[in-house]
Amino acid sequence: MSTWTTCFDATGGYHTVWFLPLSENVLGRCVALLIPECELQNIYVINGTPRAVINRPEHNKSIPYWVHRACAIATEEDCGLGIMCDTREEAERAATMASKRLPHHRRMPLERMAGAKSRTSAGLC
Repeated sequence: MSTWTTCFDATGGYHTVWFLPLSENVLGRCVALLIPECELQNIYVINGTPRAVINRPEHNKSIPYWVHRACAIATEEDCGLGIMCDTREEAERAATMASKRLPHHRRMPLERMAGAKSRTSAGLC
């Protein structure tokens, strides 16, 4: 089992993993994937207001398919990817799948994602 933190009490019990692009392009765009629902959220910031386009599939709930799709979007658009899961085990499996498909991203410690100023890989090995 990994030693990554995946859950804080403030998250309502969701276990979350984050990947940010090596370019550190962290403003204005991200992709989120909810597992096991396979809900894909494309989040944009337009004129300072977050907007989300949400896809909730009724039939295709293939987790590998949706992880692959979310990674493809994050790579194409050079943006962050957050994966939210019900359990730590789901989060770690999803992180393993995603890390293979995100060669230009880095998994970020959950503790760094809370604040905009700490949302950087500066100082990490």
